[in-house]
Amino acid sequence: MGDVGGVVMAGSEDASLRVVGEDSAAAEAAGEPVVDLRQQVLDSQGHVISLEQQLAKAIELETDAARQLDLRRTYRVAVDQQLHDAVGEAAHLMVDEASQKRDATVAGAVAEAELEVSRITKETFDQAKEMLAEARRESAAIVDAGREELGAVEADAARRVADLSIERQELTRRFGAMERLYNELRETLELVVETSIEELAVTQDSLKQLDPVDTDAPQSDLS
Repeated sequence: MGDVGGVVMAGSEDASLRVVGEDSAAAEAAGEPVVDLRQQVLDSQGHVISLEQQLAKAIELETDAARQLDLRRTYRVAVDQQLHDAVGEAAHLMVDEASQKRDATVAGAVAEAELEVSRITKETFDQAKEMLAEARRESAAIVDAGREELGAVEADAARRVADLSIERQELTRRFGAMERLYNELRETLELVVETSIEELAVTQDSLKQLDPVDTDAPQSDLS
């Protein structure tokens, strides 16, 4: 910036000198006082220098403003990055918190479910135990009733066996009596048959003796 201001000031001074020279020549030709013109030139140079200084200061201010703007842009980028990082960290923290809450909720739900399962299991076990005891009581009652019924059946069967034994003995006795009667009847019939045959033979002999002719014919017929 100092070089720029020096170049500007040097150019202005050369231009002022040329203008002063030209004005001096013109003033001398015109017969005007040279002192007043030089004073005007000096005033103009002072004004130009002041303007150049203001311009240099303005350029410096603009440069400083551009530098500040760059710094602000850099700062804004850094702030944006920090904000992005903060948002990401906040989101991560929120996710972690939500995950922790979810884990806590799930753990609580699991604990409640385990308690409920334990309660239901205990109730089921108690009911099953009561049902088993009732079944055992009913089974004992059924067994007792079965034993009583079996005892009655066995007693009735024993009575029936005794009755059948008595009937068998009676039938055996009757069969023996009938067998004896049958044998007696058979012997009697055999005796009757033998007796009848003998009587028939005697009768035939008697007939032969009484009428030999008549008896021979029937005899031959019979033979």
